[in-house]
Amino acid sequence: MNKFGFISGLLASIVLLLPFLPIGIFFGSASNPWLGFNFFVQFPVSIVRYENMELFLWGTLTDSSITFWVLSNIITFIFLTIIGILSVIFSFVGCFKEDKLGKRFMNFVLLANLFMILYILIGFTIYSGEIFGETFGLADIYYHLDYGFFIILLNLIISIAAFITHPIKEVTF
Repeated sequence: MNKFGFISGLLASIVLLLPFLPIGIFFGSASNPWLGFNFFVQFPVSIVRYENMELFLWGTLTDSSITFWVLSNIITFIFLTIIGILSVIFSFVGCFKEDKLGKRFMNFVLLANLFMILYILIGFTIYSGEIFGETFGLADIYYHLDYGFFIILLNLIISIAAFITHPIKEVTF
């Protein structure tokens, strides 16, 4: 089992599925202590934060609405959401397969993370008029990067380690 591949799959699924990580959790509220979870410290995993808009791998979140990429920008849906889902699947499958196919899956995860980073840096500047409503220059997106981008960057480093250290066991009959 490739432990780096498993960690890469966990990080990719966190960035893909969650809008924030709850750091501090307490149960209930002051008026009703048995009423669900409350999160008082949240660690956001949005990729880009611009004014009141947060961008995730699955869509955008503003103060009043959620918009999925499949409804608003189909190219970003393909390049972020679909590749993110495939990255999670191939990372978990590839970490358990200790053969050449598992190594190819780890190679795909590495290239998928690299492609997502390049699309965030270059593609968001190209489609900034459609996504943000304002045209960005090439370096303007760097001012608005949030923690989710750096988690994807860390996931790229971990997926490089997963690709390099992936064991290949020969099958003998």
